[in-house]
This record gives sequence, C-alpha cells and structure tokens, in this order.
Amino acid sequence: MEANCKRLARQVSSQAMADNACPLILLTRSAAQSQRFADEMTAALGQRPALSIHPLMTMSVIPVDVDISRYDAVVFTSENGVSAFAELSKEPDAALGVTAYCVGQKTAQAARALGFVARSAEGDVTDLSALILADLPRSARVLHLHGHHQAGDLCATLQAAGQTADHLAIYEQVALAPDVEFTSLFQSDRSIVVPLFSPRSAALFFAALPQNMGADLRLVAISAATADAIPAAFQARVSVAQSPNAGAMIDALARYLR
Repeated sequence: MEANCKRLARQVSSQAMADNACPLILLTRSAAQSQRFADEMTAALGQRPALSIHPLMTMSVIPVDVDISRYDAVVFTSENGVSAFAELSKEPDAALGVTAYCVGQKTAQAARALGFVARSAEGDVTDLSALILADLPRSARVLHLHGHHQAGDLCATLQAAGQTADHLAIYEQVALAPDVEFTSLFQSDRSIVVPLFSPRSAALFFAALPQNMGADLRLVAISAATADAIPAAFQARVSVAQSPNAGAMIDALARYLR
C-alpha cells in the first residue's frame, strides 16, 4: 500500500489548489455521524459548504455481557461506546448515578442522557487518563468500554499508574466498500478535503482510495495519533486540528474554504 500511496502523492503534489475552485469536503464516517458533522459545519459557518457523504464504516455492536455493577466508574472514549452500552445493558437503569469519565463533551452528553454522572476530559486519551488518576483513589475499580480498534491503550496506562482498571470491547467499526460515486470523485481535478477523526478512519480511507487519482487531496486530522496513521507519502498534505473536537475540526476545515 505504501508504494501505491507514494505514487498517488506524486500525482497530487504536482497540482496546486485552484484559487477559483470550491473545495469539496468529503465525510467518510458512519452516515449518522457524517450527517451530524455536516449540520454542525453549516451552523458554524452560516452556510452549507460543498459536502459529500460517503461512509466507509458503520458501527456494529459486539454481543458481550456488560455488567458495570462491580465498578466504581466506567470510561468512554467515544459516543459509539455509549450507544453500544445502551444497546447491550440488560438493566434499563444500570447507568443511574454511576460516574462515567468521558473523553469529550459530546460523549459526556450522550452518557448523561443514559443517567450517568459524566465528567468530560475535554481533550484526548492522555487528558482522560490524567483526569481519572487525579480524581480516583487507586483502589477504585474502573471499566473502559471501547471499540475493537483503539488508539492507544488507556487501560494499560491506568494500570501502570497503579489504578485498578479493566477493559471490554463492545463495538467495532466495520469497513464499508467504497461505491462507484466515491471512486469517481477522485477522477476529476477538483480539490477534495477529507477530515479524519481517528486512526481507524484514516486506515479505512487510504484502503479505499482509488489507484488512479486526479484530485488535489488535502487531509485534516483530529489528533497527532490520527495524523501518524496517514501514510508517509501524504504527510505533507496533512494539517492537525488545534484540539481533538468537532469545533476545532470545523475551524481547520474552514481555512480551506476562504
């Protein structure tokens, strides 16, 4: 794949972003997440930019038993984790009054809607682990409910610091095959800007990227970990959001629309 990416990078590097072209924002997360982000962009910018939604993943709940009654707190690093918990939990009121440590505000909002007492780290996994370690005695038992693919190992970080922590994968982001329309987008010389929200989404995007590409490709990563998942041949085309949240991603994308 790396050799193919280098050849594609040479193709795009020979082109300049046309001043009179309106860049296309290509959204590749699940349909619901992509639509919500498109609506957030429209609200933040005051107008709807040129957008195309082509999901390259969908969430699938892993059928496992989830019992949080033995834990003092749970940890969520995505809204998908909260949604999966809601589907898997056998007790309708299992979340009531339970502390949930969440990576960001949107995840915390989703957790509160289920009845959790949610605390947001307002950052990334490093900020989240710091919040947990500052808040809880090491004897407190925490359970990280996460996806099959993880960026880093939060549980290992907590355990290394002496925290009593377990983890359980309760969902996975299943790859969707790109359709003909997705492939055709890259055959033109239009500027395409792709926001990437996780290392997993970056991997799926580059797996779907067609071999023959004429488009001028730009990439916006939500974090350094996501940027690191982008092939080396494309690193010159990457910018990283100032903070790992939707607002900062919109700000980063808006720079291409001026």
